[in-house]
Amino acid sequence: MKNRLILGIVLTVVVATAVLFVTHRPSATAQTEVAFGYQPFGNNLPIFVALEKGYFTEQGINVKPVKIISANDAANAVVMGDLVGNATVPLNVVLNIEENQPGLMKIFMVKATSKTTWSDYLLVKKGSAIKNVEQLKGKKVGGYPGSAQQTLIKLILGKFMAANDVLTVEMPPNTQLQGLDSGQIEALLTYDELAITALENGIADVLIENPISKYVVDPMYGFPYVLSAKFVKEQPSAARKIRDAMYKAADFIKANDAEARQIMCKWVGTKPEIGAKVRFWDQVKAEDINKAALQKMADILFDAGVTKKRIDTSALYLTEKDLL
Repeated sequence: MKNRLILGIVLTVVVATAVLFVTHRPSATAQTEVAFGYQPFGNNLPIFVALEKGYFTEQGINVKPVKIISANDAANAVVMGDLVGNATVPLNVVLNIEENQPGLMKIFMVKATSKTTWSDYLLVKKGSAIKNVEQLKGKKVGGYPGSAQQTLIKLILGKFMAANDVLTVEMPPNTQLQGLDSGQIEALLTYDELAITALENGIADVLIENPISKYVVDPMYGFPYVLSAKFVKEQPSAARKIRDAMYKAADFIKANDAEARQIMCKWVGTKPEIGAKVRFWDQVKAEDINKAALQKMADILFDAGVTKKRIDTSALYLTEKDLL
């Protein structure tokens, strides 16, 4: 009887230990969870497609999307380690970080505008007496906040007049169309859904289509998708999974225009009739980027005083070597 009692206790301990082992050991299907930031603009579409189509899950990684309105705040979150990456960070912000704290970000894709793929417009109020760019001399011209966007306005208008002949006004997206309609500004450099909304709702007339590629640089690699260099170094496999999922999303957009637009409208809140007319930017993978063109854009920003020193952009790209 005593032996049977001892045997029962031993068996109970063995079973309990086995249960604990099975319960607490890492699951073979457990996924790494990471926080990835985004700004709610239509042409940041690859992250929305990757989430909707389950491409991150296919890769075995759980990406938590974090909406941050300010790309500057998102970039700081990447630097601080709160996000592993962001879609997208303006090139000038990447360059400013690089000149002060080199080696913190890696570019793995970029959205680009060109003479064939663009969504930028210089607009005036509907019915405005301003019919040519020269008439903007002495006027206020609005654009997105940030030194790079204000520099673009000056470079465009600098082809027609002295740069200081125009007063540039920084305007968040939610104030731009109201500012144009109310007369707060006489012209507006804007993109994507905002531009189409202004034209479709009779708020604006086009003064110049595609002014950036016409008068500044073609192609314009202004908005990189970035990963934290620290994350890439510490978790190269996870970094590769994110990159590959986003690459697959970029391919999907090219092949499935109508569905991609539906996804864009869902994530950004764009009305379908506006989303149908938004021009998609090129989504260019790191290995396909025209490196000379991106360097040229960086040099333009340096010459305009946006960065304090000239940045060699060749070290900014995510490479296969980084992911080994």
